[in-house]
Amino acid sequence: ARSVGLHDVLASGESLLVPDVSAAMLTASASDAEQFGIIQALELASYGLVPLVIRERTLGVLTFATTGQRQAYSQQNLPLFQAIAQRVAFAIENARLYAEAQQAIAIRDQFFSIASHELKTPTTSILGYAQLLERRLLRTSEPDQRLQTPLQAIMQQTHRLNRLVLAMLDLSRVQTGQLRLTWGSVDVGSLLERVAQEARLSTDRHTITVSAAEEPVIIAGDDLRLEQVLYNLVQNAIKYSPQGGPISLALTLEPASVSIAITDRGIGIPTAELSGLFQRFYRATNAAATTVSGLGLGLYIVHDIVSRHGGTISVDSTEGIGSTFTIQLPRRAPGVRN
Repeated sequence: ARSVGLHDVLASGESLLVPDVSAAMLTASASDAEQFGIIQALELASYGLVPLVIRERTLGVLTFATTGQRQAYSQQNLPLFQAIAQRVAFAIENARLYAEAQQAIAIRDQFFSIASHELKTPTTSILGYAQLLERRLLRTSEPDQRLQTPLQAIMQQTHRLNRLVLAMLDLSRVQTGQLRLTWGSVDVGSLLERVAQEARLSTDRHTITVSAAEEPVIIAGDDLRLEQVLYNLVQNAIKYSPQGGPISLALTLEPASVSIAITDRGIGIPTAELSGLFQRFYRATNAAATTVSGLGLGLYIVHDIVSRHGGTISVDSTEGIGSTFTIQLPRRAPGVRN
């Protein structure tokens, strides 16, 4: 290889241009018969060797060559070769970094999946025992308030932890393509009423109303996943309306779709941050500044579920005034889909 300068270029990091291969062929014939055979077979007339250098590391050597009777290279060609080699080196390095990033993401997703599964069992067990203790305490003739208060705190925090675990589990399912939908017929009006009724039990500072058509509105979808979407949006409306106030769920019929709007009069979202709202782990700055905790996964999962139904979700918000999240879902015949 020394006859064509590969080792020299790798060792020195300096480019090499050989305008006339004839001298190299004589050297190769004297020192390396195999190398001589390669040069002769390719009919090399001239060549240039440029190192692929990135961050002071040499990744390899890029070779330019002319054969036969083509015009030989000269020193004027070297700057172009070096510019091309620099781009190639950057491309190779970017590909390597991308592969490492993808591997890190896969490891992270695997961790989320394992951790969420492992955490789900003990949190369920803790909640079950806490509920058992509460029932036994209430059956006593004189329940001890000193025990009731910490027991309720345990249950509330366990419920919160369980929601976080379920969010992590859903994230891992989304990232690994394992989030599946069970398709069937969904009565949207009944679904809204069910979600609203459940949400009313979690707050005494908000008035939650439902506006829907009197006749059943049936679409194709996964009833439990759509309930998860709506419940998440309503709970967000409650969380980010800390002073209380009205929250409305409005169903509107369109020729090929249904529209569901969830409106609150809470803290709102800064206009500049609306575009990133449905990204993983994203929280608006004014939300992060409040005492309301969260992983920033809820809206990401909501967006994924709505998209899997062939729908869209959008948000219209003014900071300090409130927000409206609008879901558009197609009115199509039930079918089996992922």
